[in-house]
Amino acid sequence: MDVDLNPRLGLDWMRRGRQKRVLTPGNNQKRYVAGALTIGSGKLTWAFGARKSSDLFIAALAALLRRYRRYRRLHVIVDNFGIHMSKKTRAFVEATGGKLVLHFLPPYAPQYNRIERVWKQIHDNVTRNHRCASIEELVKEVEDCLEALSPYPGSPASLRPVLSSPVADSGSVI
Repeated sequence: MDVDLNPRLGLDWMRRGRQKRVLTPGNNQKRYVAGALTIGSGKLTWAFGARKSSDLFIAALAALLRRYRRYRRLHVIVDNFGIHMSKKTRAFVEATGGKLVLHFLPPYAPQYNRIERVWKQIHDNVTRNHRCASIEELVKEVEDCLEALSPYPGSPASLRPVLSSPVADSGSVI
């Protein structure tokens, strides 16, 4: 997931007659998050990086290995992004001696990748129309949101409706 200092613009709640100001610093800075959602428990595991590279993905895989060190084998479902298939990634996976197994989703199938729902919720609640002055402040807010969302779904934060959702506007809880 991309985290941009220049905020994503989109729907937001505000009082009638009041225009919300969204400041853009002009000099955009980015950070990236690679993460995993454990299907059974809903726990989130993630890593931040300055570049969207194999090193970032490997850092997320290493975080998974630390969290689930007692498991004999971890099956990780990934999309077909290049960093998931790079030589560096394959070498890291092979070095685990079969502890990590990557399973690739069909191309163009984000609906099957459950972590996409988490990224959407973070964009809806944190990165859209944000007012952070520095990338460090924004990364801290994203990290706080990830901690609040775990377990996903099931945590109070993950069950909170998003303002821009048509379902949320009708008063229902997702």
